[in-house]
Amino acid sequence: MEWYLALSFLLGMILFFMFLGVPVALAFLAANMVGATYFMAPTSKFSMNVSAGLGYRTDSVGDVDVNTLSFAVSPGFNYWIADSWGLVANIAALSYTSSEVDVEGAEAATGFGLNLDLSDINFGMVYKF
Repeated sequence: MEWYLALSFLLGMILFFMFLGVPVALAFLAANMVGATYFMAPTSKFSMNVSAGLGYRTDSVGDVDVNTLSFAVSPGFNYWIADSWGLVANIAALSYTSSEVDVEGAEAATGFGLNLDLSDINFGMVYKF
């Protein structure tokens, strides 16, 4: 029996720095994310996937907190290097974010995004049990 769905959870921190004028991720942003990935035809060497994630994070700016809720859907590609191990690349994203400053009377800033310029590419590995 083949499994076509993977669930994920992220709790961590991402720090960014500039290297030759380019922002680079260094480590793990106080963020929480849950998601799922649907793998299409994981029995062939190359396959596609669709990932969706729901995230929540809080950033502190001085004495004020900024709470952000986000949702994103992203297509991707897999290359299975062995029966259970695969390389994953997710490109582009359709996303929604809502950020609100944690002060009385503040209104949320919301936005939709469709990233097709390949500025948001994620690489990873996956293991099938």
